Amino acid sequence: MSKKLKALLENFGVENIDEVYDALMDDETDNQEVLDSVLSGAQKYARPFIESELSANFSDERKSHKGKYMKEAVLIANKTFGGDRKSVV
Repeated sequence: MSKKLKALLENFGVENIDEVYDALMDDETDNQEVLDSVLSGAQKYARPFIESELSANFSDERKSHKGKYMKEAVLIANKTFGGDRKSVV
């Protein structure tokens, strides 16, 4: 188990892995700095994955909104100026 936890801490980019590991395994002390270090490393590790997923989701949303609002603008232009405009450009 200790090898897996140390590998996890290493992948998170935590410094002083042996000290952090010992502090995590010690049930007697509650070291908030160690926990903050591990959580900070986990956030740095996860950030690229989350950002790429959010970018993809936001891109899809932007396309959806762009189409919706463009259609509304064309309908308003048709109503205001008459005619059958299919695009504003």
